[in-house]
Amino acid sequence: MVTNSFSGSGDGQVVQAGSVTGNIYLSQAPRPVPRECPPAPALFVDRTAELARLRELCATKTLLVLDGPPGTGKSALACKLAADARESFPDGQLYVDLRQHRRGGGVELSGVVEGFLRSLGIHGDWLSHEFGRRTALLRSVLHDKRVLILVDHATAAEQITAWLPNGPGCAVAVTSTFDLDELYRHGAVRVPVARLPVDDGVRLLAEYCGTERVEAEAEAARRLVELCGGLPLALNVVGARLRRRRSLRLAEAADQLASSGEEAVRAAFDSACDDLPERTRRLYALLGVHPGADIPVHAVQALMPAPDEHLETLQRANLVQWDEETGRVRLGELVARHAAEKARDQLTGEGRELALRRVVRHYLVFASAADLAAMGDRLRFAEPDDEILAAAGQFAGERAAMDALDTERHNLVAVVTAAAEQGWFAEVWRLAEALWPYFLSFKHHRDWIATSQFGVEAAQALNDPVAEARMRSQLARALTETRRFDRAEDELRQALALAESSGHQRLLASVEEFTGKLHVARGAYERAVPHLRRALEINLAAGRTRGAAVQHLALAQALHLSGDHVTALAEADQAMELLESLRRPESRNRGNVLLTRAKILVALHREDDAQAVLREAARLLRDAGAAQLEAKAWELLAELHVEQAREHLTEALAIYRRLGDVEAVARLEDQLRP
Repeated sequence: MVTNSFSGSGDGQVVQAGSVTGNIYLSQAPRPVPRECPPAPALFVDRTAELARLRELCATKTLLVLDGPPGTGKSALACKLAADARESFPDGQLYVDLRQHRRGGGVELSGVVEGFLRSLGIHGDWLSHEFGRRTALLRSVLHDKRVLILVDHATAAEQITAWLPNGPGCAVAVTSTFDLDELYRHGAVRVPVARLPVDDGVRLLAEYCGTERVEAEAEAARRLVELCGGLPLALNVVGARLRRRRSLRLAEAADQLASSGEEAVRAAFDSACDDLPERTRRLYALLGVHPGADIPVHAVQALMPAPDEHLETLQRANLVQWDEETGRVRLGELVARHAAEKARDQLTGEGRELALRRVVRHYLVFASAADLAAMGDRLRFAEPDDEILAAAGQFAGERAAMDALDTERHNLVAVVTAAAEQGWFAEVWRLAEALWPYFLSFKHHRDWIATSQFGVEAAQALNDPVAEARMRSQLARALTETRRFDRAEDELRQALALAESSGHQRLLASVEEFTGKLHVARGAYERAVPHLRRALEINLAAGRTRGAAVQHLALAQALHLSGDHVTALAEADQAMELLESLRRPESRNRGNVLLTRAKILVALHREDDAQAVLREAARLLRDAGAAQLEAKAWELLAELHVEQAREHLTEALAIYRRLGDVEAVARLEDQLRP
């Protein structure tokens, strides 16, 4: 029987074919130039002087700061600049809203830099966990490019200076309500964004409700602008309200604002909410319960079924931005605060808790279903229910599931935090377990460690030793990858004790495997071997052929690194024998075994045998889409087969270019240079 399946992860092209003779040549579609800045608002008045200055500065300066009070339209002005200056930055425009990266009292800058690198085509496999290496790579990639980077909602200068590019063609525009004085030491130019003058505010109102209507009540229009403090945000909401309520006189709207006794923006938002239908007002308050301000529509549906009509009304009221194409609902910073206030005012404590429970449950189902779609029957201890099993079918494969998790990472981390604060411990550790395959691939180490730590604490609160051992193992893996070996070893020591006392054999094998890989990572190969052998024994006793094969492979790698090449070769052969007995093809693991076997053969001075093994390894790894390992196979083959070294290095170079590994591309181009 021939199966049409694809395992592993791929970035680029995957070819499935029968027998092939001759060479294979693949053409790679060009990666699109990133154009990430949000669109400029349709209604935009004045700011002529600021825009002219910004355009001029973009041509000569690398760092611009747009600052001013909340609600003055800094983000709108920055987006207008990006739209107008598009042709000046042919290599693209990057965008980040730092609100999405806030964790506790700070901003996760490593995730910010990683987002930029991914947008520029740098594949995740090549991203170091070390922040310094990430920033160095970003500066290298941008050095000869003309790119505009728009950073929204900065609160401290170090959020920019930590990764600021040094290339002459890049411009960085930052919006902030704070005085980022430290940036001026880096050559920043400040462009203050003040409140609108009264005449310009009146023009903005006229854009909403018509020139004739404004001219008919000129004094009332000017009074409205003054009451709104010249803030475009408040005027947008007031203008949208006047457009919806044609019978509402401007003087009446001004009297209502004046009598509210509240700050202008809140008063404008309150007036807009008062005009909304009851169900729409309720949805607005429910949005204030959601932990994040960039919400997918499928999460909105968890708060209120069939929300489209109400979202349209909220968008017409200028309270939310609803992008039907991307399926996302966004709340501005001040709107998010106001919606949260409405949630506290209009919903009972029980109502807020019920809404948050719906949100947490929604993301638990979403993350667990994506985990199932991405990793199949991997070892997990939270049993998927019928809803999760059904939801797993909505993902079009592994890559789609992982991309969906990546899109919602900020919301997922926020939901784990919110659930932990509520003491919903079962949901916390289940969410943390479901996020395992995502963090294993995408390496957001700070979020990985934080969610795993929440998972450990939740399992302890539940007095669930199996869950606690699993969470400590996940935490240890993240700590290992960030080279905090002592703490990782302590976590695994506790996990091992819990696993042994539980009597759960698969859990025990998993902890032993994690422990062995920790010792391999720190170079203690002899310490690694006993743990990996114990994991192997448990898998063999349980009849888990695939698990045993993986352990044989891990042993082969550890023994090879320790210098025991003969025993390592026997372990590799055992791994291949077990993998070939499986019903489902394991191209990635088989290719990895052959790559490991080739390295061992080289160490045993059997170079001719290694060449044949490497050719087969490269073929299998290409079939599996394991591009990183395939490139390593071609490089090793180039070292062994000098006559065709240039051909093999060219194969590896093509892969590195596709993956965006700048350092490897530079290294191989240097080797291939005549």
